[in-house]
Amino acid sequence: PVRDVPLEEIAPLIDWNVFNMIWRIRKSDWDKPEVKAIRAEAEQVLKSMQCNIRVAVHFDMVEGKPLGLFAASVHGLHMAGCGCELCRKESMMEKTLRLCLAEAASEWIGAQLTIPDGMKVIRPGIGYPSCPEHSRKKDVLDGIPNSEMLCIGLTESYAMFPESSVCGYIVVHEDAHYI
Repeated sequence: PVRDVPLEEIAPLIDWNVFNMIWRIRKSDWDKPEVKAIRAEAEQVLKSMQCNIRVAVHFDMVEGKPLGLFAASVHGLHMAGCGCELCRKESMMEKTLRLCLAEAASEWIGAQLTIPDGMKVIRPGIGYPSCPEHSRKKDVLDGIPNSEMLCIGLTESYAMFPESSVCGYIVVHEDAHYI
């Protein structure tokens, strides 16, 4: 099912390496005062952000093994990217944090799974190196009941909007691993 998850549950799971990558901050610069100031600003903006975080997980049995689908989206309090005055004023910091929150929501989904002993779980995201074929996003979203409640759209080239969205597979198998 599709559900809303509070920002307070997702924010602690942010991978700040993703944030640094988006801002092109090199690891060798992490101790510089200006970089520390950017991180402090990000943490302050995160505390005051207002957004909706929606997640969905669906499992089916395929050849006797569970195969899951997941999706997550992070929306501002209006339709992001619509071109209104609020969108034009939105900061790069907020956009970056929403992207990081979408990735963190994927981690949150993984933490919610109950996995039998001896089994491994991977969550290859569609469009990422382990599953690069973007057209599979449509299959994943179509396979999740009530996925329209996630408010994720696809362009004709399968870019997701809002851009702060992720989707993919959940593979549970004793030999599961990323390639």
